[in-house]
Order: sequence, then structure tokens, then C-alpha cells
Amino acid sequence: MNYLAHARDILDAPWELVGTAVPDWLGHTRPKARPVIATGTPLSTTGAAIASGIARHLDEDAWFHANPTFRDLERRAARELNARPAEGRRRASFTAHIAIELLLDGALIAEDPQRVDRYYDALDRLTVESIADEIAATLPPSTTLPTQLREIVNRFLDARFLDGYTRDEELAFRIEQVHRRVGLVTGDLLSILPDLRRAVYEAAPRLLPPADLRERAS
Repeated sequence: MNYLAHARDILDAPWELVGTAVPDWLGHTRPKARPVIATGTPLSTTGAAIASGIARHLDEDAWFHANPTFRDLERRAARELNARPAEGRRRASFTAHIAIELLLDGALIAEDPQRVDRYYDALDRLTVESIADEIAATLPPSTTLPTQLREIVNRFLDARFLDGYTRDEELAFRIEQVHRRVGLVTGDLLSILPDLRRAVYEAAPRLLPPADLRERAS
């Protein structure tokens, strides 16, 4: 799942929303980074909200990646990509995986365009400095945070790229950026995006975790 899908129900809780973004922000420099909240460590009210957002992200990702609807869409999209030529190193399942996650955000925006405005409005109530400082204060001292965390958050807020997920060309561009970072090519992604978008939009209710997922996990 991606930024907006994780935050869909907490758009009025900016610090918990920040927490849902933390795993992806850390992943910009360490793709397999997985933030861990130290147990038994007293947290401030803000820290507790961030920790709750991080836990929400991790729980929902685990549910999403095991979801049969997601896995079926991923297989179908990867098969379509593999049927098309590509110049360079390609991992069709990786491309399909990312595309479905971003398209799910697109489905949420298409359903209610105000969602993406509310998402950024919540973050605009905070400062880049306070976001970076509170993340550092919430995670255990043993967590290696990227030195450019402020820059990562600042770029994220400036780019406001989530709105582009409703347009195939912009979404393909964002996926291509991810691929460049890991030395892959997208292949002919644009040719499959219209059909994949329709499939993800139709399946969106089945791709979103239940509201009581956190209660079940605990």
C-alpha cells in the first residue's frame, strides 16, 4: 500500500499520518528499512501517534501483500508486462506490485478528490524540522536514520505527486523513477496501465484492509 491508502482514515490526525509515511521515507535511502518501535520506552503524545502510524503501515502492508485479490492482479499485470519487449533489466512482478499500490491511491483520489488535499493539508500544519525531529525522537537510538531525512520530507511535501496517480503518464513517470534507483526498466508499462487502472479501481474495496485490522492484530 502507498501513502494515501495508509492514511485514508486518519486525515485529521497529522502525527499518526506522519507515522504511516515513515517506512516509505526511510525506504528512499534504504529500500528494506523497517522501523521498529522500542518496547517499554515511554513516548510523548506525538511519539505515540507516530508509533501508531508506523504500526498501522506495517500491519496493513502485511494484510495487503497476502490479499488474494492483490496477488491475482499482480500476477496478471506481470504476465502482461512479460509479453512486451523491454530493453534492460526487468522484474515484471516488481513493476506490477508498485503500479497496483499507486493505482489504489489513484482510486481513492478518483472516488473523493478532497482526500489528497486533506492529506497534504494535514502535513502542512507541521514543519519539516518538527517532523524530522519527532521521527528521530520516536525511533530507538539504534535506528540508523538517513542524514538527509529533512530533505526527503521536504521534497515529498514540495513535489505533491500523489495527485498525479490519477493520470497514466505521471504514474508511469513515478514508477520509472523508482526503477532507476534500483537499476531496472519499466518495459512498456503505459500500454497496460489503462486496463490495470480499471481493474484496480473496480477491486479497490477488496484491496483495502478492514477498519478493525489493528484490533485483530493486537
